[in-house]
Amino acid sequence: MGMASHVSRYKLMLLINFKDMTEVESLELDPLLPHKARPRSGTLDVEAPDILWEGRPRSQRFFFADWCRNHRRALKSQLVRYDQIIKRFIAHHRRNFWIFIGLLVILVLVISRTALSVRTTRSWTMADYPRLPDPSSNIRLLQIKKGFRNRISYTMESVPLAANPKYDALSYNWGDVRKKETISVNGKTMSITQNLNRALKAITSSGESRTLWIDQICIDQNNLEEKARQIPLMNSIYSRAENVLVWLGAHKPPRWVENSKSLDWAGGWGVAHATLYPHAALYWLYLLSEEEYWKRCWIIQEVGLASNIQIHFGSVPIPWKEFIKLMKWYEANYAKANIKNILQLHGLRHLIHEDREKFSLAYLLAEFRDSFCSVSHDKIYSLFGMADECADASCVEVDYNSSRYSLYSEVLRLPNNVLQDPVDWRIGLPYLSGVIRHVLTKEYEYVPETLDYFGTIADPNSYLYEACGDEREIACLKDPSGKMTSNAEAADRGAAWLRWILSFFTSSTSTGQTVWLPSKPENPTMWLPNMDVEDDEREVLIRGMVTGEVSRIGPLYSEVLVDGDVGRIWLLETSLQYGSSLRQKSRTIISRFMSLIGMPDFVTHVTPFGDAETYLHPGIRLFLGSNIMVGMLPGNARVGDLVCQFWNSQSAAILRPKGEADYEIVGKALVMRQINSFAWDVPTNKTAFQSLSSGNVDLPMGIDTLTWLTLDSISF
Repeated sequence: MGMASHVSRYKLMLLINFKDMTEVESLELDPLLPHKARPRSGTLDVEAPDILWEGRPRSQRFFFADWCRNHRRALKSQLVRYDQIIKRFIAHHRRNFWIFIGLLVILVLVISRTALSVRTTRSWTMADYPRLPDPSSNIRLLQIKKGFRNRISYTMESVPLAANPKYDALSYNWGDVRKKETISVNGKTMSITQNLNRALKAITSSGESRTLWIDQICIDQNNLEEKARQIPLMNSIYSRAENVLVWLGAHKPPRWVENSKSLDWAGGWGVAHATLYPHAALYWLYLLSEEEYWKRCWIIQEVGLASNIQIHFGSVPIPWKEFIKLMKWYEANYAKANIKNILQLHGLRHLIHEDREKFSLAYLLAEFRDSFCSVSHDKIYSLFGMADECADASCVEVDYNSSRYSLYSEVLRLPNNVLQDPVDWRIGLPYLSGVIRHVLTKEYEYVPETLDYFGTIADPNSYLYEACGDEREIACLKDPSGKMTSNAEAADRGAAWLRWILSFFTSSTSTGQTVWLPSKPENPTMWLPNMDVEDDEREVLIRGMVTGEVSRIGPLYSEVLVDGDVGRIWLLETSLQYGSSLRQKSRTIISRFMSLIGMPDFVTHVTPFGDAETYLHPGIRLFLGSNIMVGMLPGNARVGDLVCQFWNSQSAAILRPKGEADYEIVGKALVMRQINSFAWDVPTNKTAFQSLSSGNVDLPMGIDTLTWLTLDSISF
């Protein structure tokens, strides 16, 4: 007979375990044991059917029945007690069960949402950029908003510049382009550099919504045609921005900076605190000044044209003027401080916004020649919008597919109708041509960066600074046990050890820096593809000044190199042509000239123009000119030829008159005229070139002829 017919499936069983028939040893409830299971060995079921007692002695059966009658009340109370315990147990586990079910449902929803997001969010493509109706007058702006749980949302839209939109512009260093991170823009995943993503997180940490213009995001970097139309707008974008936000990377500042408010940065508050707590302030400013950002060529117009600048390095921005005060304090208190680029930019801002100065392209290129661009063309494109020669920055077409020679030629060929001052352009063209070639061919390399460390007490990231830095130094000094200092130092040693261990398992985070390589003599083949100036079309007009004429032509330079007395005797003899009052000056100049003969690069591209068969004296020769002039000229020059010099250039042209205001360019010469100089003469008075009087001449020539004349004509 089955037990299920006698006992309910869920009825509790009372199992009595005993060792003998005379003593009950224990009373146990097993609520989970089904009734149809047979009793364990040595147990009896009170309500089990008779079949379970078959084969057992009657004495056992009667003893059990008597015991149950005598202990009915105790048994009942025990049952009630255990019933309550079981009910509480079930109720407790019921709550846990529903909690478990709830957590499971949440987990399923999160996984489903993530999977749905992965399926629906796709990578950003060129087609996802908001359309620019006119790329030469419209820009894109990035809207940044903080939502639920500080979740940042990015949306991008196109707006016309003529509508005067309100926005801030970000000025930053792209950083390592191989280190990429992603953000969601308009619901699509856009890849940006790690440094830009850090800048966005720091700028939005305050919770404020912002509208930003960022070149990496707002310009389609893969669309060269769009870049060509947007780059001429850069000067307008940064000059119209309400604020230009300069991002210098994540550098934890001293506590007094981190806890500061915007109203604190007035007067000398920053410098006063830096003076009071100099250790951490010096180290922090050192790190900011050593950032690669200050070497970028694009920041010249981004910082120079900005009406208001905020310096960002974390969540607390600093106004530009207060930042400059701190940098000057840093320079005065740290012997190795290098803030030349920072002060140079500050000086440029002063000239633009306070003195209302304007600058030529040659001045900007020469002044900021040590700035870096990943693409050499950007050295020109980044500055042309600030130059006063061109009223419209688009007068030079932006074309990254063009060669350096094509860009060089296009700038020199600017027509008069786009120039603000054609005369000034003619005067500066020889100098400009040399500067452009210099900046386009200057080479650099990327080397590991080595930074000084000012110690843990100056490092805001250290435990020692946290315990004893700045205003907390007094508490550590007053600690008689010294445990505050020793514990912090021990923690720093442990952190350093841990970083060293982790360095074996993580990729290297070492940074690098760009450094210029030494300049080399110019390579004519790069800038003279035809190597023929005879067929050169007269595409440009330059202005020079006739400073003398060839009086005597002397021995070959090669002969003087073999025997210096040959040249010295000739020059001293011919100097007698000068009057007694000028004879001493001429001899001094001749003596200085002779001391330089044979030095490296002494003669740089002294070149004849024209047919080589017409040379009267092939090779480079010494010459003596009127107005106490000595130098080197090409072998096809003649006595009576004119010496024409150019502003800010050591090159001189030998001219042969062909008629009224018409000259043949015979070749290139080098001239020494100054009694107190050991270098080739360089006219620096630009005003003297302004009028056509006083021997000034306008010379039409081709790009190749101008290049020949100005090769290695400038020195920095």
